[in-house]
Amino acid sequence: MAVLFTLVAGATRAPFSSSSGDSGNALAAAASFGTPQTYYVRTDGSDANGGTSNTPGGAWLTIQKAADTMVAGDTVLVQAGTYAETVSPLNGGAAGNPITYQAQGLVIVDGGNVRCNAFAISGTNHLVVDGLEITNQPDCGGADSAVTIDNADNITIRNSVIHDTGRDAIYFSGTSSNGLIENNLIYNIDDDGSTPTGGGNHTFRNNTIYNAGGFGLESGDATNVFENNIFWLATIQNTALGTFSYNDYDAAVLPGAGNISSDPLFVNAGGADFHLSHVAAGQGSDSPAIDAGSAAAAALGLDTRTTRTDSVGDAGTVDLGFHY
Repeated sequence: MAVLFTLVAGATRAPFSSSSGDSGNALAAAASFGTPQTYYVRTDGSDANGGTSNTPGGAWLTIQKAADTMVAGDTVLVQAGTYAETVSPLNGGAAGNPITYQAQGLVIVDGGNVRCNAFAISGTNHLVVDGLEITNQPDCGGADSAVTIDNADNITIRNSVIHDTGRDAIYFSGTSSNGLIENNLIYNIDDDGSTPTGGGNHTFRNNTIYNAGGFGLESGDATNVFENNIFWLATIQNTALGTFSYNDYDAAVLPGAGNISSDPLFVNAGGADFHLSHVAAGQGSDSPAIDAGSAAAAALGLDTRTTRTDSVGDAGTVDLGFHY
């Protein structure tokens, strides 16, 4: 959950670009850039507003306006609705002070089959994208994808749903390193679920990647870590590129601890319902992905989320894959 900060009227700060490297000192960064701000975007706002209140007369209209404004430590709370845009962050955050794009309710970034990217991140480090639904980005070739991360480190994509896109869902390129891709649902991708290349050292945790027309994972890097994921109808191009543990993969049992290859028993994958079957929730069988993960759900922050159709939170050992 995003942390909300008290606003300071009249605070002014110089934009910070992380492309030149991290400050290495979160407290110093906070002091340099002032008190972190919370901004608001809504479909009835205006980019002529100040962005500092969740009202039609106070909020911005576009996520891009927030992306042009925010600096280290800032958060934008994007209100429910559909946003037809490509977001290109101008500034990066800092270690301990990321810039956060946080959905409030159902927020859809729709490419309309004409916009190549939902997020085009280039040279801006320490960003968090949390809770968005991303869809309808066409295949524009090259490194273009629904979320393109180029020469950008410490990018986190979490709690998001990416589906029905023409190119990759998430693509790392250039020197991008230390990405964190956690608790995302990626499905019905014409090309690849993700290309986790760049500088490597990326972590993929508790994601469900389903029905990727190319690869579930294309290429990769030996320093990448994959844990607690479900890869179903999503081929992994090279299982030697990365460390795999506690994953469910349809093609084979992956090398590493705790991996399985068993039908995860989604409730209705064809209807885009990727809850796991639970007898306790009314289904006829228990999914083998239940309690099959690497750690306690609470330790991973997933105990308040669920893989069950009755919305009961994940208790005990974490279930594999995406949690609603």
